[in-house]
Amino acid sequence: MIEVKSFDEIDKLIAEKDFVLFDFWATWCGSCRMLMPVINQLEESTPHLTIVSINVDEFPDLSSRYDIQVVPTLVLFKNHQEVASRSGFASFQALSDWIADNN
Repeated sequence: MIEVKSFDEIDKLIAEKDFVLFDFWATWCGSCRMLMPVINQLEESTPHLTIVSINVDEFPDLSSRYDIQVVPTLVLFKNHQEVASRSGFASFQALSDWIADNN
């Protein structure tokens, strides 16, 4: 999992990688903590997916850029374009299916 700290880093990842998942989270968020093992499992099972972790409290400008109102929120990019987003906790199977549907 990659942690980014600037718009430049995000823009570079979107430009260089074909399949990117942004995970917007916060330390105080219980659903975010529950989702973390699922995200780790996704990372292991989906090697062509680049997962980017963004703490909304540390980088409010990044979450503002993507109009993040709720955490956790996942934003999926394919071929340098945003293709889907979803908020809240989801199981590994639900996220795997969501990613497959948008792949």
